[in-house]
Amino acid sequence: MPLANQQLLNEARAFLLKFKKEGITSELLDNYLIPLHHKPNDFNVIYKRLCISAQNKTMVPNVIGKTFDGLGQVLYDFDPINVANYYHKTDGNELLHEIIKQLNPIGKDITNPKGIWSNFTRTVIEGAYFLKQFNEPYNFYKWADSFAENYEIK
Repeated sequence: MPLANQQLLNEARAFLLKFKKEGITSELLDNYLIPLHHKPNDFNVIYKRLCISAQNKTMVPNVIGKTFDGLGQVLYDFDPINVANYYHKTDGNELLHEIIKQLNPIGKDITNPKGIWSNFTRTVIEGAYFLKQFNEPYNFYKWADSFAENYEIK
């Protein structure tokens, strides 16, 4: 990376890290610096990225982020096939109870059915079921890449 670009990146990072109260951390920023062209050939990595995306809205990183590192314990090391085989698709209550039992997250009203944690766990489980249908990363990328192929603006 040219020196001017690196300097700009460093200054932008320093600026963003001033928003620590809003949940901006070095780890969060690092997740955005993963090259977009890199396609991991590991479903666990793909699923973990999906889970990171699921918690990156509004104030969710302030709530989920504090517990995110431990989620691998209840998500079979981010294995979407095992998650889909273990947790029922209908809701995230089973997963939420495991998170409470094993990770003891902090926050108000964690079990609120319309709350942040309930929405997050439903999304995480739906994501596991979604990825499971592809059986392997190649099939997932084939599906995703199809959106970029032969696209015409009409």
